[in-house]
Amino acid sequence: MMKKDMQLENLMNRYFDGVRVGYEITAPARAALAERARRKKRAKFTLRLVSSFACVLILVVAVMAASGIFGGIHKKTEEGQTISYYTSADVSGKYLTYSELYELNNSVFADFEFFEYSHSATATYTAYYENDTDELMFVRVDAKVINDYGTEDLTIFIEFSKYSSYEGFKRYYELQNKEVIGGNEILYNTEYVNAEWVSSAYAQKYALKYFLDVTSPNKNSLNKYISYLI
Repeated sequence: MMKKDMQLENLMNRYFDGVRVGYEITAPARAALAERARRKKRAKFTLRLVSSFACVLILVVAVMAASGIFGGIHKKTEEGQTISYYTSADVSGKYLTYSELYELNNSVFADFEFFEYSHSATATYTAYYENDTDELMFVRVDAKVINDYGTEDLTIFIEFSKYSSYEGFKRYYELQNKEVIGGNEILYNTEYVNAEWVSSAYAQKYALKYFLDVTSPNKNSLNKYISYLI
């Protein structure tokens, strides 16, 4: 290679020194220069190709991560199944009486009769069904309870779908505090806001998922309702 480069240099020196050189002499030099130009062009093309592929790969990884393929927006169950999330556009709500609620699942809603028959409590019940299959997805209970220490407001969700969850419940899965009540692990958070205790909690009992929001003058109201309902 060094010998070939020296020959090329000598030929070019003779050319630029004004020596008349025939085509048979300059042809190797021209061919060598052309070959070098082609090599540089191929190298630049390869570099651009690799760079483009890297950009595409980064984009694909980002899209996969955002879609939850790497666990970004999905929750794993104990059985290893992946929970997918549905939205409010996928379900329709229907107001129910307590009798209708009881008929849906008497073993689950028997304890909710307290809100219906107590003189110190009122409640409304809404069942949400999947639009395409009419499957019961979750029930929402909005209740108000009057105690000696003041008024408590409760919102309780009971979700029946095993391998899917409403996207509005994501915040409950992210609660940091843990406690075991009645043999069930509870995720919860309690804060003192505007002279009241504001609590949120998540618990799972068998195949059902419970989500609670409680606002009360009593700091221990969350534990009271969890123990009563779960």
